[in-house]
Amino acid sequence: MWFLVVFFLVYWLMHIVVFGLSGLQLGFSARAWSAALPLTLFLSLTPLWAALVPDWLPRWALTSIWWATYIWLGVLFYLFCVQTVYAVGWVALHWGPASLQSVFAPRAAWFWAGVALVCLVLAYGVYEARERFDVTRHEIPLAQAAAPLRLVFFSDLHLGLMPSFGRLEELVRLCERIEPDLVCIGGDLLNDHTGFLERELDLVRRLSRQFPVWAVLGNHEVYSGVDASLAFYEQAGVRVLQNASRLLNPSTPLRVTGVNDPALGQRSLSARLSPALAEASDNPGEDVVHILLSHSPRGWPDDVPEDVDLMLSGHTHRGQMFPFSWVVRLAYPHINGIYSEGSRHLIVSRGAGTWGPPFRVLAPPEALVLDILPTAEAAGGTDGKAPASYGQ
Repeated sequence: MWFLVVFFLVYWLMHIVVFGLSGLQLGFSARAWSAALPLTLFLSLTPLWAALVPDWLPRWALTSIWWATYIWLGVLFYLFCVQTVYAVGWVALHWGPASLQSVFAPRAAWFWAGVALVCLVLAYGVYEARERFDVTRHEIPLAQAAAPLRLVFFSDLHLGLMPSFGRLEELVRLCERIEPDLVCIGGDLLNDHTGFLERELDLVRRLSRQFPVWAVLGNHEVYSGVDASLAFYEQAGVRVLQNASRLLNPSTPLRVTGVNDPALGQRSLSARLSPALAEASDNPGEDVVHILLSHSPRGWPDDVPEDVDLMLSGHTHRGQMFPFSWVVRLAYPHINGIYSEGSRHLIVSRGAGTWGPPFRVLAPPEALVLDILPTAEAAGGTDGKAPASYGQ
């Protein structure tokens, strides 16, 4: 609840800054100023209006409302960044030479220059989100591995009203091309309106018929309804680990443990792991590779058991739209990439899709191909490079 209050307050203040400085630059009339305040209030609540739109409306109407809402969110974010930079320059030069003060004086040219810059950034953001897709490869040498094991991991696809069918199809084709031993989904596969996802359901079912697929719940699957999300996974043939652990035996003995997202109520990673570890202690196995799936990377490394060799997470999107990554990094120091402590590793994915604004800026989507190798067979450890055969 408090998160929503803070979000909408910040979102409203961003509108105030953008409309206020834009009004000064464009020389708003008294009538325009009087209309600006209620307009900012209305626009700041548009994510709430989108969430409350009834599902009985035609899909095209629902999709149009979501597109308008979240494109505006992205546009506003970059207008806010541009206007903040302008405001800092204006204030900083207030006591400077008169010639420089006149350069930063409010005028329409500054407004239109900012709009042009935002358009360029968002055009690139559309390209990065829709056309660019990285397949990141890591080789992970583990003494416990009895034989090579190939795993595909992706997260944060956010299937819903915003288009993501094409990206899901890319992921399925990637798996079919490289034939992994295991596919793991790190949460937020679903975002909203699961009842509209018939085509997506068929694609995930196609994946699970060919490979064992395991998943955990992310925060957006909680927001869209746990029961509806679990029903989707069940129909798709995906096995969901809810604070649970399973001992598998593909090419090398493997334990997969998965925990729910903190959005379900338990903030501490240790508390969410307790039932899974109790389950694992009944049949610990010997020389078993232990993988932990957790949507959020929070809790690494202090709350992660010593016998976990590899923790896989998403959630951060690497900020999705630079420079928002600076803010995300404050909350999640492990924002993207691989982090090691001794023989243990955490890998945080940038995510395969987008949440909210359909843009990515300096945070391209990705899927991970992980080759877990016996130590003697490792070719140099983690490399982060994808062979050409992994490409699209």
